[in-house]
Order: sequence, then structure tokens, then C-alpha cells
Amino acid sequence: MAQTGGNTTFTYLAVGTGTTGGNPNVGALNVSGGTISFGTGLQVGDFGGQGTFNQTGGTVTVAATCGDPAHCAALHIGNQGGTGTYNISGGELDLVGSNNELGRSTGNKPTSAGTLNISGSGVVDLSGNSAGGGALIIGYGNENVAPNTSQGVINQTGGTLRVHNGSTLYLTGANSSSSVYNLNGGTLEIGGNSLKAGYGGTSNLINSISAAARSKSSNRHW
Repeated sequence: MAQTGGNTTFTYLAVGTGTTGGNPNVGALNVSGGTISFGTGLQVGDFGGQGTFNQTGGTVTVAATCGDPAHCAALHIGNQGGTGTYNISGGELDLVGSNNELGRSTGNKPTSAGTLNISGSGVVDLSGNSAGGGALIIGYGNENVAPNTSQGVINQTGGTLRVHNGSTLYLTGANSSSSVYNLNGGTLEIGGNSLKAGYGGTSNLINSISAAARSKSSNRHW
């Protein structure tokens, strides 16, 4: 599936979802231009599936249209036993409100793995909505202690990860999570007090940092 231009609107989309005969179903979405929006959710690698989202241009927006912005819309990369990868090397990914998670497993669901790769001129922009600030959680895991460990990774070699004042980048998730942020290039922009160590529980922190990190004071909004 590919988009090269124009405007596309989805309520909900899962890229690579479920299994067949014990093997993951595989899906991919390539966006090189135009705008594409998701009003309830975007799952990349869902319920045992394997999904890849490649963005080289255009604008991808995940923002609530469900009438309840406290509970939608969200991006989950690697969800409920799935394996997901989001590659952005150009264009912009706008995450507006809600909890956006890399490696999400709840209850007794199997291990999930989610990877966000930011390179080139790609921009990932995290902001809030009427229900409050948005969150990006690396390695969400289970809020209750469970044996299955979910894995979340951000690899940044270029581009920009921008976290607006009032939203939060959590470097670790809940109890059963493994979290890594490899920041080796590009820019991490933090508004106010938007960078926090953990969403809950304990896990691994940052693997390496060697890039420009730019902080905005809490009285500035961008």
C-alpha cells in the first residue's frame, strides 16, 4: 500500500495484523507525499503481525476524531504481541494527544517490539489536545508485573524529534519493558519539562547520546 500525493483519511488502520497458521501476517505502508490522517488509531505490527511504515515525505497525522480525545487517537508501534517498525526520513509525523507507544503489551499478551527510526529531514512532532498533553512512551510494557517483556527503541541519526511543552517523552515504560533511545544525530527538541525518565516501573534507560539536544523554557510554546 502506498500514498504519493493527495489527501487520505482513516478512522483506524492496522498495518500487519494477526497471524495465519502460527506465522505473522506482514503488511507495509509507504508514504512519500500528500497527507494521511488517522482519527482513532494507527497500529504498526498488531496482535502477532509484522508491520512496517515507511515515510519519505508528506504529512502523517494521528489526531482524535472520535469525540473523546482522552481515549483516541494513538500510534502503537508493536502492539499486543506484534512487531512494528516506523521509518521516517522525510516529511512530518504529527502525534496529537493520547499515549503513543513503542512496544505495547497489556495483560497477558505476548511480547511486543516497536522501533522508530528517524533520519534525514524527517520530523516527529508530539503535541497535546483538549484532553491534555500527548505522550510518547519507549517500551510501554505492562502496567502490572508480567513475565513478557516488551521492547521499545528509537534510533535517531538525523531529523527532529520535537516534544511540545505540556507533552511528554518517557524514556522508559512500565514494569516489563526494555527501552532504548539511540540519539546519534539530528535534534531532540524538548519544551518545558517534557522529558521524563519513566512512565512506570523499571527498565533500561538510554544506550547512547551524541547529538544536539535543544531545550525550550516552560514559558514558551511551540
